[in-house]
Amino acid sequence: MSSSLPSPNSSHFLKLIETNYLIWIWQIKLFLIGHGTWHFVDGSFPQTSQFHPPSSENNDTTTPNPDHTLWFQHDQLEVSYITSILFESMLTYSVL
Repeated sequence: MSSSLPSPNSSHFLKLIETNYLIWIWQIKLFLIGHGTWHFVDGSFPQTSQFHPPSSENNDTTTPNPDHTLWFQHDQLEVSYITSILFESMLTYSVL
């Protein structure tokens, strides 16, 4: 069975305010688990190293780690999505 998951649309979710955190996190968690991206939020997919360590194979210079670039792009997509479902007054409390 082949089907594609809907892309995130913030109009389908409650925006976070001071009084609805439990409902808000429940709906976001279910959505992100369903899209296979909750691990960026819960910390189970830690940040990869930005550079490969120096080695004799690469003349003792550091080289960029392409896995980090991909990880960072996915991470920033999640941050962007989550901040889009916060009311403006709540953005000052976010440390993403």
